[in-house]
Amino acid sequence: MTAVPQDDTAARTRSGDAAVASTLALASFIVTFDITAVVVAMPVIKAELALDVSGFAWVMDAYSLAFVVLLTSAGVLADRHGRRRALLFGNLVFVAASVACGLATDAATLYAARAVQGVGSAFVICGCLSLLSERFREPAARGRAFALVGTVTGVAMAAGPAGGGLITEFFGWRWVFFINIPICLFIALAVPRLVAESRDPSARAIDYLGVATLTLALTSLVWLLLHGTEIAGFDLPLWAAIAIPAGAGVAFVLSQTLRAEPMLELSLMRDPAFLGMCLVPFALSIGYWSLLVYLPLFLETGLGQTLASISWLMLAATLPMLLLPFVGARLLLAMTPRWFFSIGLVCVAGGCGVLAVAAREGSLALAIGGMLACGTAAAALNAQISSVIMTFAPRERAGTVSAIATILRQSGFAAGIAVLGAVLRQSGGERLAADPEPFAALFVAAAGAALVAGLAVAALLPSAEKRAVEATG
Repeated sequence: MTAVPQDDTAARTRSGDAAVASTLALASFIVTFDITAVVVAMPVIKAELALDVSGFAWVMDAYSLAFVVLLTSAGVLADRHGRRRALLFGNLVFVAASVACGLATDAATLYAARAVQGVGSAFVICGCLSLLSERFREPAARGRAFALVGTVTGVAMAAGPAGGGLITEFFGWRWVFFINIPICLFIALAVPRLVAESRDPSARAIDYLGVATLTLALTSLVWLLLHGTEIAGFDLPLWAAIAIPAGAGVAFVLSQTLRAEPMLELSLMRDPAFLGMCLVPFALSIGYWSLLVYLPLFLETGLGQTLASISWLMLAATLPMLLLPFVGARLLLAMTPRWFFSIGLVCVAGGCGVLAVAAREGSLALAIGGMLACGTAAAALNAQISSVIMTFAPRERAGTVSAIATILRQSGFAAGIAVLGAVLRQSGGERLAADPEPFAALFVAAAGAALVAGLAVAALLPSAEKRAVEATG
């Protein structure tokens, strides 16, 4: 019997690890690419399906709301029934919903299909991240695997606008969804061959009450922002329309406080420093990520740009996400988290302010400058949030903290889209004419959210001296 050289075995192991990491990274790619590619296609979708501003917002929020409310449940189901099975199930749901999106001929069908896409994405992401953690247990290997996923996600973020614009320009907006079919097919064939199944039979139970109250709170809040007090043809009193999301929010907090194994350990937010860090992903989702949804509409309706031009102009806002994360890491080393995140959010607010001036003046040059400023500041902050927020919570709560950060991002994204949509509707009416000025109010609202959060972070996060005392104490 011929012995296999140790170097050959190690080489095959490295090759297998690379194949697993690359395949799982591709699953993360398709979810992120779909979001940014759809953003550029939205003005065309809006025109073809005769969407008003509220409908425009629901195309994105239907996806985000489904994703955020099912994220923790998808994680529980993945642990209990198999992480690989969860990823493959999510992949199947995602591709089926993508086909339904591409075939949609009315707004209601598109909203429903986008919500189902969000369900699929929740399972894909939970399965992907848990499989990576299970396969790569050695810290250095795990760091490389997650770095690859982060890089691929950055590529998807940067390539989405150009790719979505080109696909829409040459093949039509429906192919922005149909392009998912071959990629999802590859994932379906590759994952069973490359990735071993793993599960945790002792996984905690699903928090059904938490899911229900969070769903009602977020959905009713978005509805109130986009549609006011009218629900299903009835015009509710204002106090009643406000009481629904407020009451559901209180019920969610109580359910998490009283439950032995809550969906989210909200008690962590009693620490001012942790609460301050939680504001960062939420505010960044409003001041940057939600803004991306409306930038193509601003460039087309407000500044008269063509779809092909918009595809490349959007790179000013998204390309920094690929190029600048390492710059953010170096800045964080040179500064305390308190000043790094507070100044970064103020810079995001400044970029939004430049965009507001661009809307007032109808200036494309200022618009590019504002997008570049927002994208640069957001890119510096975004890659550092997860690692820093972990330092403000007990190490044994790492999973919970990661879930909180993800839900805050997605909740901020959904709420931000609704808030900015409501502001745009009030300033420009339900159907926008060829005029950039109504978008100024939208950009001011985004700037205000980022600025207030930046000031709050500066107040809540400890100084370097205080943090050193707490660490030694």
